[in-house]
Amino acid sequence: MMDTKCLILVEGFVILCLCVVQIQGAVMCAALFEIVIGATGAVGAMLRFIGPLCICPTVSLLGFSLFQSAAVFAAKQWWIAVL
Repeated sequence: MMDTKCLILVEGFVILCLCVVQIQGAVMCAALFEIVIGATGAVGAMLRFIGPLCICPTVSLLGFSLFQSAAVFAAKQWWIAVL
């Protein structure tokens, strides 16, 4: 069961405020991490060890793992999937 203090009722709609705040915090932390990595020049150091032959299969496997959930959502909203 969800805690009732996480729910806000606004004109008949239930908004999950706590979940939104957690997602916002995760996005801010990820952006801060990306800024630090870019500002320190760590990308250049990592590129010596990580090349295209490592990145391409990794991205492909991530895409294949997300295919099932994407197909489920596309089946519900086919007109958005066409875009």
